[in-house]
Amino acid sequence: MDEKLLLRLINSNFSASQICDELNVNYKDLFCKINELKTKGIFYYPSYDSKGEIFYTTEKINADDPITINPDHGRISFVSLSDIHIGSVYDDEKRLYEIQNYVLFKDLHFILNSGDNIDGFPKSKDSFPRRIPSIDKQAEEFIRVYPQASELVTICALGDHDLRSRLSSGMSFNEYLRKNRHDIKVYSSGYGIIKIANKEIMLCHNANDPRIKEKLTDNMILISGHSHYFDKNIYSYGKGLAVRIINPSVSRLPEINGFTSGFLRWDFDISGNIVTCIHVQEYVFDENNKIKEGSLDHFSLVIGNNNTRTRKKFY
Repeated sequence: MDEKLLLRLINSNFSASQICDELNVNYKDLFCKINELKTKGIFYYPSYDSKGEIFYTTEKINADDPITINPDHGRISFVSLSDIHIGSVYDDEKRLYEIQNYVLFKDLHFILNSGDNIDGFPKSKDSFPRRIPSIDKQAEEFIRVYPQASELVTICALGDHDLRSRLSSGMSFNEYLRKNRHDIKVYSSGYGIIKIANKEIMLCHNANDPRIKEKLTDNMILISGHSHYFDKNIYSYGKGLAVRIINPSVSRLPEINGFTSGFLRWDFDISGNIVTCIHVQEYVFDENNKIKEGSLDHFSLVIGNNNTRTRKKFY
């Protein structure tokens, strides 16, 4: 790879996909080269725009800073998912391919990921029967099979299985992701905020984390995982109430207890920088791992425009 040309492209504010086109390389090659530059004292950090493009900056970015997704023509759409558990006997890479195909076909640019990407720590009572015992191999498998494409960024809040996993080199799964997948923005604390117009999403794995309750406000929508099945409710966090949506599991684990596996699609309708309505649709996997609409009804959150008291309603 022509290093001088690479540096010129980065400093000219070319996106990662544009750089790959100019240098005739793939994302993996580019990410490796960016990491190699660090050994020479040249540091670049990934940043993201509202179209899912990756750019590089010399300014170090706090991993836990909120990310803003700007609307396009009055609507912003994305999918959310959780609990992939790569390495367990319940994982299925075909489902990840189906999700990637769906996202690309629908021209979506963001995936919100609520964590437990790998099954992780092998000697815990929380782990499941494992297809891949080695955490190193689980991490490598995740990097290989997790959706990746130009103009597609994942925003990820790691789960307990992720956060407690450490590779044989001593590197955490968090660090491993940052090194190998610049298209995945990882919140190091396990939770983080996404801003869309006048609304905020609190993305996390386990909503019962007391740190999350301290940061919640009535203006937030709480998206979590951990339970392995889809649910929606009004969540009391001590100081008030927030809408909580629980992502279904991508893995097959819920199916052994009679629940469905899948993911959610979100559509935010926006007028004058005000979110007016949020539509959520559950999608599930059939016996052939094909995607279909869930049996649970499509629902919407109707948002009142009174900024002092947000009105929310399920129907």
